[in-house]
Amino acid sequence: MSAAAQNPFAGDPDRHEIWEILMRRDFEAFVAADWSRTEPDFLAEEFQGLDGGRQPDPDRWHLRFADLATYRAEWLAQAADFQKLELQGTTKLDFLFAATSLRDIEITGARAVAHKKFQGRATSTLGVPLVLAWQTLYLLRKVGARWKITGFVGYLPNPAS
Repeated sequence: MSAAAQNPFAGDPDRHEIWEILMRRDFEAFVAADWSRTEPDFLAEEFQGLDGGRQPDPDRWHLRFADLATYRAEWLAQAADFQKLELQGTTKLDFLFAATSLRDIEITGARAVAHKKFQGRATSTLGVPLVLAWQTLYLLRKVGARWKITGFVGYLPNPAS
């Protein structure tokens, strides 16, 4: 396992679980294009997702995912496209871990916001560049003993890019 795939929150059970949801389980499910592996991490009845379109102006952000089914369809389409790629010098899973960071997780009571930042480049075996350059703020709620994703504000500009 690469260093980037190591959960940095070993001593913090809540942040450890949130990192596992948003990094490991999301990436493993995405690479396999298997929604069933990540679906239990969502709270469907509360879910909504805003698409920032990589635009810095919030007036240009849209409620693109008013429900989990709409987001699921987009996630599956992106996963299918990703499956078609073969990357030079790395696996897809290693690339996702290396290109993504999740260090900032704010928890207040049973609510959390997690800052997931994508910044990485790879080249396909056909010579086509693959560039990840955005960030997403995930909203979560603790339900019983488990954290669940209730929504996100995503595809935001990443100032580090």
